[in-house]
Amino acid sequence: MKIGKLILGAMAILMMMTSCFDDKDPYSAGINFARPRYLNNGVYANTTVDSVVMFSYGKWGVSLSDGSWTRLGLTEGKGNVIYRIPVSFDQNTTGKSRQCMVRFFDVEHPDVASIFYYIQHATRGDGSLGNAPAVKKITGSDGSLFEFSYDNLFRPINLTMSKNGTQLRSVTLNYNDRDSSLVVYDNEETYSCTYSPDFQPYSLKSSTDTIGYYMVKNKYYYLPINTAFSYEHHKSGKVVNAATYYVNGRSLAPDSMHVADSVYQYANGDLREKVMPKYSNVDNRCQTVDVNQLVEGIDHCDPYLLMSLFRYARHTSVLSEVASATRHQTVEVLLNADKSISRMTVSTTGGDTVVYDFEY
Repeated sequence: MKIGKLILGAMAILMMMTSCFDDKDPYSAGINFARPRYLNNGVYANTTVDSVVMFSYGKWGVSLSDGSWTRLGLTEGKGNVIYRIPVSFDQNTTGKSRQCMVRFFDVEHPDVASIFYYIQHATRGDGSLGNAPAVKKITGSDGSLFEFSYDNLFRPINLTMSKNGTQLRSVTLNYNDRDSSLVVYDNEETYSCTYSPDFQPYSLKSSTDTIGYYMVKNKYYYLPINTAFSYEHHKSGKVVNAATYYVNGRSLAPDSMHVADSVYQYANGDLREKVMPKYSNVDNRCQTVDVNQLVEGIDHCDPYLLMSLFRYARHTSVLSEVASATRHQTVEVLLNADKSISRMTVSTTGGDTVVYDFEY
């Protein structure tokens, strides 16, 4: 789509470069971008749209190193015009990251060109792999039932939690991609936020509550988020629930594997439990939900973490053991052919065993 003709005074917004070839050919050439702004541009496995804002002094064309999953809505144009070009991507279901080089070139002088790269992550915004199936239902032997639905980008749009036929929670999520806003209806509470390109909030806020990430402070200063972070629920200004994750320098970047060495859980401002987790070699990214949240049981299961709406709290490996001063639990799983969870068994020493069956 053409935005309009460019006058000389507006050229500075694109920080254009020019080159004069020789005295016989005083042709000025140059291509640059207002969007994207970087050489390497990461998009998620469930990212399907983007845009390019560019300017060229001369008539231009474009080529792609891999047009099988990246497409531009316009592949040629005039000089001295700013263009906003829609970009579309296929969802990445390969289970691996992939790259496409985009090369804009001057038609009259093909050696004058500018390039950038789209790097599509193996994982969706919620941390699940792009080929991970969507969990539709989880049935527990303790009478618990979790039912999920998703949109076509594999974003959760509803979770209902019930036990022995009694509904405990019903969470509905409405995404507005025009302004990147999200409204969440959780029983009687309504939360809202704007989301990042990963479709995830940093925090959800209602008239009285806030749910989201918080920085962790030691005696002197706030710790980097890849050292420790806290996931908290504030109600009327008070912290009613919190979990602090110590990841000790592990990368939280998309596609990274990260776990927490310890998790401190708080209730009403007091330390409830220090959990020392151990992990199996089973990848927790092979289904849409964070199965580790089921270890707490439905009565203590956070629906937002189960849906992986705050993916930093999603250990990328499935738990094998959970130990604290008050409990010891072991976790065993059976896998489907695609490595998603088929059955999960949580056994508590001196207590009950709960078996969860998954449907996709």
